[in-house]
Amino acid sequence: MKRQKRQLTILLFTAIIASGCATGGTNTQETTTGPISVNTFEATPSPATADRRVNLNLELENTGDADAERVAARIFGPTWADSPSQSEAWRSSDGGAIRDKTKRTLSFGNLRAPGENTPSVPKQKSLAMTAPAYGQGREIDTTFSSRIYYRYETTGTSDLTLVSGERFTEEDMTRSNADLDTSSGPIDLSIQGTTPKVFYRDGGESPSDAVQSEICITVTNTGSGTTFRNGEAEDDRIWNVDSEDENQVKLTLPDVGNIEFEPKDGDQTVELVSGNEGFQCYTMTANNLASQDEQTANIQVTAEYNYMKEDQTTVTVEGRRGAGDSPSDTEDDDSSSGDEGPDEEPGGIDS
Repeated sequence: MKRQKRQLTILLFTAIIASGCATGGTNTQETTTGPISVNTFEATPSPATADRRVNLNLELENTGDADAERVAARIFGPTWADSPSQSEAWRSSDGGAIRDKTKRTLSFGNLRAPGENTPSVPKQKSLAMTAPAYGQGREIDTTFSSRIYYRYETTGTSDLTLVSGERFTEEDMTRSNADLDTSSGPIDLSIQGTTPKVFYRDGGESPSDAVQSEICITVTNTGSGTTFRNGEAEDDRIWNVDSEDENQVKLTLPDVGNIEFEPKDGDQTVELVSGNEGFQCYTMTANNLASQDEQTANIQVTAEYNYMKEDQTTVTVEGRRGAGDSPSDTEDDDSSSGDEGPDEEPGGIDS
């Protein structure tokens, strides 16, 4: 039992995007539900020794259908040192203060999605720290959280069929639920209503006649994280998320040939109620249909959004003799791996 207690415990109990499956050994856990997989989130050495260097290693991989942009991870959770003299707090790798968020934000850049003949390439970043200077006989568990951010998009395509009321009646057609083929991602798209869309010319026969209908797109957050907009703030900060920007998705539905789409409320931003679901309706105008009884157009809907999801791991720190009195046995290292981070903690997270 004592030996088990001294082992480093990895708790990655939540997936980055949605529910995931865990594999691997004692110090490694993998979440494979896309688009961002956590291949590794572990601390070394295991267990950690008081007043000694500890590395938090985080490896991410994009296994989705689209490239993930501006991927970053911020480490927070334990008691951070405001000054090097705080022996009960975690410090930077050189023994200094680590409360500054720029020292615990890791930037992964862009993570490309795998292609037909090219696999995805994982990236790893490490945060070097100094464990608290606990004395001999103490064993303290510390939980670290990693909030991962990235920019992503989900696309959906559908063959939209328009048929005149006359032909619909003459051929005794039936309607079925509309289908939208979407790419993988934490945001899912679907079309409300049935197909085909039946239009009526109202007796007009000139080529300039236009017919109108309505099409509505449902946006659903199927992951366990949060969408947000305007994440890229000024001064090259990686992420700065205000609460009023959360649960926002930008939805676009471009015109196709003679078919035009206009958001009914004039806004492309969809708000997800309670972070789960929202919708946007469009006025669909089909021009020059007077001489046609049926038309099929391939439409493409795109949802653009930023996404953030938390992840956790726990480290057991073993006290050692004279830890609070002797100099720290650490190496000089840049604990932020050279990455600059935001100046403010997003979403009201307590650092």
